[in-house]
Amino acid sequence: MLLACGLVASSFAPVLAATQSIAIPAYFYPVFPDPLWGQMEAGSPTVSFAVMNPANGAGGAPDANYVSQIAATRAAGVKILGYVYSSYAVRDPALLKADIDNYYAWYDVDGIFIDEAD
Repeated sequence: MLLACGLVASSFAPVLAATQSIAIPAYFYPVFPDPLWGQMEAGSPTVSFAVMNPANGAGGAPDANYVSQIAATRAAGVKILGYVYSSYAVRDPALLKADIDNYYAWYDVDGIFIDEAD
């Protein structure tokens, strides 16, 4: 019985390894081309998501270094999420929405990571 279980489990090993991925909190400023972002890109496809955080949110205006770096990172196969904090669900929803809208308008992100959810 144990041998049979071992054979069944080992037959799933390639499938499990192929489906595992990593998300990186990319909370470091890119000076395009950035070596840290480059290391992250080199990890694709295992590194499948990066969470960008220009200013504890989208910031006050688009940043050209992020725009360039995001294009390169996406071309390497890594999806980009924008970081938005919710202050444990007490942050004004209009401010949350504004951050989200700015990420999509300025950086064309693949999704949003909402932190400090309660």
